[in-house]
Amino acid sequence: MLQTQIVPPNTQIDELSNEELFEVIKESGDYVAFEKLYKRFYYILTHYAYRYMKCPELANDMVSEVFYKLWKKRDSISVTTSLQSYLFTAVRNRCLDQLRVENRVDKCDDSVLIDLDSSSSTPLQHAIAEELQQKIENAIEALPKDRRKVFRMSRDNGLKYKEIADTLGISIKTVETQMGRALKFLRGELTEYINV
Repeated sequence: MLQTQIVPPNTQIDELSNEELFEVIKESGDYVAFEKLYKRFYYILTHYAYRYMKCPELANDMVSEVFYKLWKKRDSISVTTSLQSYLFTAVRNRCLDQLRVENRVDKCDDSVLIDLDSSSSTPLQHAIAEELQQKIENAIEALPKDRRKVFRMSRDNGLKYKEIADTLGISIKTVETQMGRALKFLRGELTEYINV
């Protein structure tokens, strides 16, 4: 049975480091903490996966699978580097596995990727990752209210377009249009960080 938000006394969950958050998840099965961790890393990992997969949907799938495994195997996972390094490594490996299945692994150019998954990542690379994460969040907040709502329902909550349409009382075509415009805007805002 899942417990809810077990954190050290007088500490807000938002104040916990990534490693502390993961410890809470491991020790208590706290799904709220897991969602917080997911939201911290989802966008940056999806953009990282996109560099391999060249397809937003596949990139999303790769990251979702990594987080699914992290949740399901949280009791047995041992993180020996930083959690950020662990997640980038897991996403990279999942992407490469998928590319091998599709016989596309030779088309993936590692030389253009910032090696954020390496245990020997420099402080500059970590700073770039954190800056990108903040930039993504700021760009999402800059979306028009309705578009931002559709985008977050899809990306944060994992809802299908039909589910979003039904929930908001709009057509699936409207959801597709809003998502397309949101992604176009985000790509424009983040071109200095990612090559999409």
